Amino acid sequence: MLVGTAGASINEEVPTAIIASLVKDVVDGIEFARGGVNTTWGSVRAAMGHPQPFKLDYVSIGNQECWMLYYRGNYQKFYSAIKAAYPDINIISSCDKSTISASNPADLYDVHVYASSANMFSRTSMFDNTPRSGPKAIVSEYAVTGNDAGKGTLVAALAEAAFLVGLEKNSDVVEMASCAPLFVNDNDRKWSPDAIVFNSWQHYGCPNYWMLHFFKDSSGATFHPTTMQVSNYDQMVASAITWQSPKDKSTYLKIKVLPFCSSKFQSENSADQPYYKTKMTKH
Repeated sequence: MLVGTAGASINEEVPTAIIASLVKDVVDGIEFARGGVNTTWGSVRAAMGHPQPFKLDYVSIGNQECWMLYYRGNYQKFYSAIKAAYPDINIISSCDKSTISASNPADLYDVHVYASSANMFSRTSMFDNTPRSGPKAIVSEYAVTGNDAGKGTLVAALAEAAFLVGLEKNSDVVEMASCAPLFVNDNDRKWSPDAIVFNSWQHYGCPNYWMLHFFKDSSGATFHPTTMQVSNYDQMVASAITWQSPKDKSTYLKIKVLPFCSSKFQSENSADQPYYKTKMTKH
């Protein structure tokens, strides 16, 4: 995926009337990634030691600028130019699904989710009622933030896992997802939590990084509906998937069960009470 400028930053933006040079930059960037060695920018890539084209299937226009004055006009310029040169590339809009139409087209729309752990856990059903037709979502940024996130906590990872179970269930309307941010220098933190921490002599994964390992087989798997019968307790989600292992070609069943502890429960019990359980069986 390439994320290109929409001609906007937090404090300023480029009017649509003079956006052409930035549009050309993005189209040239795609050629640098995908073009043959005989193209202008593909030859530059080859000269840098990478003659084989990169796989590039998605281009995102901007990042969170839908509300800005010139974004939609600029976006349409980028969309038209990219589709004319690379009709197979999927273009991602920073605007939500309700704004996408024949006059403002998009292949996908970008969603960012930042919330407390309790709120994130509740968002396991966020896409349950999304219309099944039209462009899919890409959740390009999600993270538990706030006091219960710390520098990476178990309860935050559990809440994010519940959210991802919801994305598994709604994979027909959600194309992909990525946590935010991925890396942080422990000596130069601008944001917490992060999935992977490093400094000059070590690196380690936070709980939300290790949690993601439970979802590594989800892409391309078959999702099976689940039913739970638990009285007087609504803070539990589960998922069941089957997938074929590329190593032994066997089909496996993975069941994930996620009970969530509220902050009140945690204050009255050990901080280690929340847990994430997965079971795999070979078929």
